Amino acid sequence: MNSRVRALIVTILIVWAILLTVASLSSHNPLRESIAAPANSRHITVRRKHRLAHWMAFGVLSFLLAVLCRNPSRQLMALACVVALGALIEGLQHLMYENPFETWDLRDDTYGALSGFFAALLLLAITRRQSNQSLR
Repeated sequence: MNSRVRALIVTILIVWAILLTVASLSSHNPLRESIAAPANSRHITVRRKHRLAHWMAFGVLSFLLAVLCRNPSRQLMALACVVALGALIEGLQHLMYENPFETWDLRDDTYGALSGFFAALLLLAITRRQSNQSLR
């Protein structure tokens, strides 16, 4: 990966992590407010969107970090850090808004982080294989 691409990924990663953290801790988060809606079909649809938002947010973060890491141990450390960030955000939401600790959100954060991690590993494996074949 050349230095320009790497710098672009780092910039996207930093912006993404800041937006994720600020949006998660914002008191005006529309997804959080709509979760408190009455249990009906709209609530179920909103809940699915909420879960998808967790998967995507942490999946993208994990993907970007895993792509940047240069060896497997750093990739695993990056995955652990993304999951820890999810736990930290959920803990802060619990303390700030006096909500119950949302283990189901942490579960979705973790699933998203794992999905992004494995997607990055797959991409890196395909890229390496193609570069090895082009050398032959």
